[in-house]
This record gives sequence, C-alpha cells and structure tokens, in this order.
Amino acid sequence: MRPDLSVIIVHWNTPQKLADGIRSLLDYEKKLVFEIIVIDNDSDDDIAPWLDEFRGNVLRIWRLRRNIGFGRACNWGAKQARSEMLLFLGPDTKCLEPNAVYHTLMTYRKLESPGAVSCQLLNEDGSLQKHYFNLPRADRLLGEWIWEISNHFPLIYHARKNRPLPEVQPVDMVIAHWLMVDKKKFWQAGGFPEEAFMFGDDIEINYRLKRRGYINYLYRGARVLHYGGLSTRARYGDWLAYVVQDSIARFCLRNYGPFFGALSIFTIIMRALVNLLLLWPLYLSRGRQDYLGEQIMILKHYLGHQWNRKLLASWIGR
Repeated sequence: MRPDLSVIIVHWNTPQKLADGIRSLLDYEKKLVFEIIVIDNDSDDDIAPWLDEFRGNVLRIWRLRRNIGFGRACNWGAKQARSEMLLFLGPDTKCLEPNAVYHTLMTYRKLESPGAVSCQLLNEDGSLQKHYFNLPRADRLLGEWIWEISNHFPLIYHARKNRPLPEVQPVDMVIAHWLMVDKKKFWQAGGFPEEAFMFGDDIEINYRLKRRGYINYLYRGARVLHYGGLSTRARYGDWLAYVVQDSIARFCLRNYGPFFGALSIFTIIMRALVNLLLLWPLYLSRGRQDYLGEQIMILKHYLGHQWNRKLLASWIGR
C-alpha cells in the first residue's frame, strides 16, 4: 500500500532526540499510513543501536559516508519517498498530541494553492516558537525591524500578545525542520538548493514555491515540540550567527542581483548598528545579552570580509 505521507528526517549526531521523535510519531499518529526515511549525514557514531526498537515498522535508514549538507540530503530522501506528500522533519522534533501530522495533512488538502505548510512549533517551556519569517529582502527586513522595536513599548506589546491568532495564516516562509509539501510541487520548485550547505536551503525552497504561484502557510491547529539548534550549535558554536548571516547574504545576492542584494545586506548592517548603539539598554534590561552578542557577530561578519570582491563574484554566480 502506498503511504499517505513520507516523513523525511535528516540526522547528524543527535541519536537520542531522533529516537524520541520517531517513537512519538509511532505513538501519536494513528490515522495515517506513513513511512519514515532517515538520512544520516555521516554522524560520528552508528545510529542503528538507537533505532533497533523500530525494526519491522515503517522505518528506512540510509547512512551516508560523508556529510553532504541538509538540502542535498533532503533531496536524497525525497527521491526515495513512495508517497505523493512529503514531510521534512527535524530530528529534534517530538509529537505532543494525537494526530497532529494527520490534521495538518487534512488541512493542507483544503488550502488554496498550498506550497510549504507547517504546524505550530513549541519551545521546551510550552511557549510558541517563531518558526515562520519574512523572506530576507530590504523592505521586509526594515518592516521586521520596526515591528521588533515597537514591541519594546508595553501598550503595543500587550495588545499584540492578547490578540487572537488565526488558525491558518499565509506566511513568506516556514523553516525546513517541519515542512509539509506536495512532492510534485517540491520538484517543480527544484527541490532544496544543493549549493546551500545550511540555512539558506529552507529560505530558497520557500522562495521558489512562492515564485511558482503557491502560498506558504502556518497552521496553528496542531502543535509539535521543537528543541531547535542542537546539532547546529554543536557544529558551529559561537559562529552560528555568522553562518546564518552568510546564508542570508548568499540568498540576497543570488536572487536579487548585486544592487538589491547589497541593499538588503546594508539594511542588516544598519539594523545591527542601531541595536548596538541606541537600543542596547532595552536588551540588557530584558537579559538579552546574547542578542547583543549576535549583533556584534553580524557586524564582524559583514564589515570584516563580506565585501571581498572574489567572494561577491562567487556568491552572485552561485
């Protein structure tokens, strides 16, 4: 029997979380016929002992001999999928309530021209996670920044916090650690870009789907826990903000050309400068020293070597 859904999990060095996530899928999803495809991106240790309990179920495992990057591994998994619907799932996600994936799939089928769809992700403390974003472009980056600053005014912040949220909301992009998409649409958009090793790949697939006329959505009627950043923090440590900005710069220059790409990057630089020079008391008063540290890392990245001509030429050409 062809499954209703192919769940694709790209894994690197978080075997305990991977096993917990698979177990939660099998425990909570009772209305779906699904398969689970795990692509192990050359983890340090063999993951097989962690997954022995799932033998004979719906699990298929590919262990790669080198780390080929997130996007390329996702494409590999999509080629193995037997279903016409795909769910790209991070190994650090965990089901919390019955049939969250099923309800998201049923909603997907009712939406107008759906591209990428995500359910609501939660942080470990149960708070709503911000996992949908504007595509990085100068005007949207500026609007996002103004929104962020205005949240420091108590009246505005509390009015927004108490405002009811729609169950279904069109968004620019959702992160690839919980992303449902029709397989035909996924390949029409070219799949994940294989030249983007990390972070830029989910920006790109959302952008490509929108360019083909599809609408990306957030569905809040189902919720899933997402620990977030476990393997990326282990790999990049304090350089994580640097790597994220590097991916954004590549995306802007590749898709908007030299002028508008540079304008988007200039907006990022000015935002970081103003946050550090003018808004630092607000962030310190809220215990957000980590955020200010990220702004310093962003400036180091862009002002340090971002405008190297050879780098610019290679990024525009990629």
